[in-house]
Amino acid sequence: MTAVATVDKKQYFTQETENAICAYIASTDFAEKSRIYNSDIKKPFEKIVENWIFKLQAWKYTDSYTDLSNDTITFLCERLNKYVHANGKAFSYFSVIARNYLILFIKKSHQKLKSNVDTENIDIERNLMTEESYKDFVEETYDFVEEFVKYVDANLPILFDSQKEMSVADSILELFRTRDNIENFNKKALYILIRERTGLKTQTITKTVNDIKLIYELLYKSFQLNDGIKLNPYKLQELIRMQKNKAKR
Repeated sequence: MTAVATVDKKQYFTQETENAICAYIASTDFAEKSRIYNSDIKKPFEKIVENWIFKLQAWKYTDSYTDLSNDTITFLCERLNKYVHANGKAFSYFSVIARNYLILFIKKSHQKLKSNVDTENIDIERNLMTEESYKDFVEETYDFVEEFVKYVDANLPILFDSQKEMSVADSILELFRTRDNIENFNKKALYILIRERTGLKTQTITKTVNDIKLIYELLYKSFQLNDGIKLNPYKLQELIRMQKNKAKR
């Protein structure tokens, strides 16, 4: 498929767009949401997606530009209610989501092409027990991450002392939620994503990241021992304090 990119020099994602997204999220009326989306959000979303499709040359990997564009826009719409205005600009938030979705689409298209090249060259002597064990591990980890995100999200005020720390933690949880759509797990790139979403300094982000790491480790132990996360959040808070004091010695 061939395509020619057109550049619209007019600003398409304005403060009015930001306000419309906030109004959309705040509304509980379906008809009003539909009106706000169609009048103020639809075209900016289409333009964000169009720009990334051409910038990444994602159109090369599909027979239908329209389908790819619609799928990406739908993905953005599914995350509209997850946007938190206090954590950063809507443009940055949705632009990153669109980019990551299309990068993942390109990656999957590459893998599909590669797997179709020679499907008959399968190693019949592979260790099936090892493969099955790995599959079990992946499934267990996936289940844990799902529980981890729900648990921490429900206990943010208990586990973190300030609004800034809770803001960073919420952004990290959003990365966990959208992990299947993140192409670049480079530490610096993830820090940039968090900083764009929160507007906070790296020092604050680093402190909270380290706290999340400790929480992750403690909850994973609970998950393995109890077949699920069954640790009281106040008990977890106490364990975190003990671990930090131990590390200072």
